[in-house]
Amino acid sequence: MIEPPEHYRRLLAAYARGTTEALAEVVAPDVVYTIHGDADLSGVYRGPAGMAGWIAHAAGLTGGTARFSPDTLLADETTLLSIGTATATRGGTE
Repeated sequence: MIEPPEHYRRLLAAYARGTTEALAEVVAPDVVYTIHGDADLSGVYRGPAGMAGWIAHAAGLTGGTARFSPDTLLADETTLLSIGTATATRGGTE
């Protein structure tokens, strides 16, 4: 496995902290965070506060069991695309 870029590792660490302040240290103020699909967590979230809100919403829906395992990372100077597998337990079902 190829080691992810430093900026992605910093993003994951901020994501794990889940606060607007932590995310604001590693993403632009005008970041657009998009979760594709038609699930409860799908949508477009704007700014570090939007990202933190999504994290809190995911934790609330899943009792803190939401996990993401990246399979593919594509990045340039302004965009990061992470494709992977999301898992969570909700209502006793994973």
